[in-house]
Amino acid sequence: MREAVALVERLCLGAATGEEIVIGFRRDGSASIYVNQDPAWHFNRFGQLRRAYESGQLIKAERGRLFRMVRRREPHQVVLASTPMTEEEQAQWVAAVTTQIQRLEQRWHDGELVVVEQIPPDQPVADRARQLLASLAKGFTIAASPSLRRA
Repeated sequence: MREAVALVERLCLGAATGEEIVIGFRRDGSASIYVNQDPAWHFNRFGQLRRAYESGQLIKAERGRLFRMVRRREPHQVVLASTPMTEEEQAQWVAAVTTQIQRLEQRWHDGELVVVEQIPPDQPVADRARQLLASLAKGFTIAASPSLRRA
């Protein structure tokens, strides 16, 4: 939570199990969701997924498609190899993430998740976060770029 300084508005949700979820917003309105640091999902200001980090693997959006980024060691350097997901893999992955977001939204609604901390404390960050989860729980599209500058 404290390290997420790029997220000018953010909150931490906690559960009795020790689980922590950070939901935050950048100045441009783009949002990020971290569930115990992994997975992490990053959306542009239009609610499109631009990148994700899951099970130690980076996933990026490019021209509306998802690519898995795999570190590959070569003789004198480490290279990030980009492998596109098949349409079926992408559909399954998006469905799985949508289901996880739906569960987060439901758990917060049911009181299983509670706001532990909010920055800044005097802004309606929880309302924005609830709206974000509600919107993403209905589904989301893939961004044209992993970058915020080209969104």
